Amino acid sequence: MRSHSFYALCLFFFALVIRLVFLTATYPDKDRVEYMEDVGIAINLLEGKGYVYHFSMLHGNLWLRPTALKPPVYPILVFLVFFIFGMKNFFALFVIHALLAAFTCALLYLTIAKFSHYRAAIAGLAFALYPPFVYHSVSVPESTTLILFFISLFCYALVNLYESFSQKRWILVAIVGGVLAMTEPVTIPFIFLALFYVAYLTVDSWKKISLEMFIAVLVFAATIAPWTLRNYLTFKQFVFIKSNFGTNLWVAMSHRLPKEKSLSLVREVSNIDERIRQGMDEVSEDKAVKNAMLSWILENPVAYLRLLPENFENFWWEIDRYKNNPSTSFIVGRRVPYILLLIFAIPAMLWQLIQVGRSRASGSNSNMYHYIMLILILTYTAIYTPIGTMNLRYHFPVEFGMFIFCADTILYIVNKIRLPSTKSLRWLEAGL
Repeated sequence: MRSHSFYALCLFFFALVIRLVFLTATYPDKDRVEYMEDVGIAINLLEGKGYVYHFSMLHGNLWLRPTALKPPVYPILVFLVFFIFGMKNFFALFVIHALLAAFTCALLYLTIAKFSHYRAAIAGLAFALYPPFVYHSVSVPESTTLILFFISLFCYALVNLYESFSQKRWILVAIVGGVLAMTEPVTIPFIFLALFYVAYLTVDSWKKISLEMFIAVLVFAATIAPWTLRNYLTFKQFVFIKSNFGTNLWVAMSHRLPKEKSLSLVREVSNIDERIRQGMDEVSEDKAVKNAMLSWILENPVAYLRLLPENFENFWWEIDRYKNNPSTSFIVGRRVPYILLLIFAIPAMLWQLIQVGRSRASGSNSNMYHYIMLILILTYTAIYTPIGTMNLRYHFPVEFGMFIFCADTILYIVNKIRLPSTKSLRWLEAGL
């Protein structure tokens, strides 16, 4: 354990130094940093205007109005950083991002090191050096770095729970899951499927599993309850965590349909514009757009189904606006690293999918952390395939999960090259 702590600390500082060097070399000026809704909400909070924003994805800029467009964890983090270090002090915010990324790297290592030190070291180094993660964490004021941190913390807590199940640990994991969901609601299916999987491995009866899941739901609900109550009091209707499902679906679909289909969809949505101008709140707007979108999908199921393969491709490869990006920075900093990640991760992912169920049957659960990451990857894919994606960063949690499988493939190749030496055999035994 002391050895694991030492290597985790080394990876922490390695990842931190890389990001701080990149930040120092590339930081432009606080007035030249582009930011979106999260930071805008934080600025409004600092100015005493409340949790409000002025943007409608359907109708452009509007008046400031109460918002549930973004869940609260990251805007509150930005608010605290700006409150302590000064308005729009993005350098301080990116230093916090760098620290979060370094902690994520250490947690990734510690999660896997409980099963295999070598896999953990490879995955940690890959995370520390992966150019898209390095660049994004110290140049883009979005919640992605915080999401990856909470995913790594949740996975680490799950592995600890698996090693030694206790009611206290179960409740703590459920609380971490609630905070993760309040950072990114897309993770909710992953959270509960992963909790169920660990309960299945550690609890000896379906009655006890059901009880533990009921407790997890209660703790999760209590964690998000203050925000849900705020939304209900603000909008006079139930808003689970955020309210942009309809508008996201609209933006992801509207520009990719054939012209005649797009026009019919535009007619459905354009009927809402007048109500927006008359003062419709954000939640009612999104609900109206969602109803219009679902109505259009029911009337045009074939046109919608034809979009799903393209949605899958956009999510697993590149969204439309980046597919023909010829810039050297994009090719070297994003496309080539991602291609390498796919090459090394996919074989091990497919192998683990083949192995699903065998661990339980044989009484061995040494690959449980693989299955947790498979749950993460599959749930994200299942959500974004029907909805569609607008940003490459939506795929970052999947890429995070792929580092484990990338480490598997690299370790396999290295041992194949070094076999049959005695040292390599010992290394292979330790790694497996």
